[in-house]
Amino acid sequence: VAGKETTREIRIKNNANRKLFLTLKAENLDGIIEFDRNLDLASGEEKQLTLKIIFSDKNIASGKILFLHENLVIKEIPIVINAKSENFLFDASITIPERYKRIIAGRKVPLQVNLQEVGLKERVDVSVYYLIKDFSGNSYLEESETFFVEESKSYVKEFVTEGLPAGKYIIGVEISYPGAFATSSAQFEIVSKDTIYAFYIFVIGIVASLLLVMAVVIIWNLRRKKDISAKAVSQRKI
Repeated sequence: VAGKETTREIRIKNNANRKLFLTLKAENLDGIIEFDRNLDLASGEEKQLTLKIIFSDKNIASGKILFLHENLVIKEIPIVINAKSENFLFDASITIPERYKRIIAGRKVPLQVNLQEVGLKERVDVSVYYLIKDFSGNSYLEESETFFVEESKSYVKEFVTEGLPAGKYIIGVEISYPGAFATSSAQFEIVSKDTIYAFYIFVIGIVASLLLVMAVVIIWNLRRKKDISAKAVSQRKI
């Protein structure tokens, strides 16, 4: 809820075989999230990091929490913060189909948007603002439209990804009407063609290896049966 403090937790475990002295930094989240900036973890130790969040803006905040050891980033956690006004009268959700969450640049990303009134059942003039941004706060696409909603509305909105560099992104949606607003977001990733081709080659290699193993097993079984049959015939002749 916009303007109200909330908390989230991150569980952190040291899988190294030595103690780690971690320094934590927020990237593009200053003034929004507070947390302990130093963390010591013995080998195998697990701790809970509490994030205190307060956000009043109608925009969607995106950034990262960086974990540094000896000035080297050893882990980063992407963060998205969606706010809504306390009096928002819609249950709003957006989803990206699973097969579109990791794509090559240029493909369209379909976004399923579902709006359901949870307060007064009346016709409402709703403004919807869409954007695509990365976890460094850079925006790549902005669109908006206005329509009426009465009780519920579901639709699919497609987004072009042409020109987006490889990386992780969010599609954000801000829904507003006089006196109230809410934001939602969904994540997807752009990968290079080389990465996709390497994955396909890996899968083909695994399948080919399995087929080869199956062929060897089948041939071995056939030869074994043949040897058993030949042995049986030989014993009958004796």
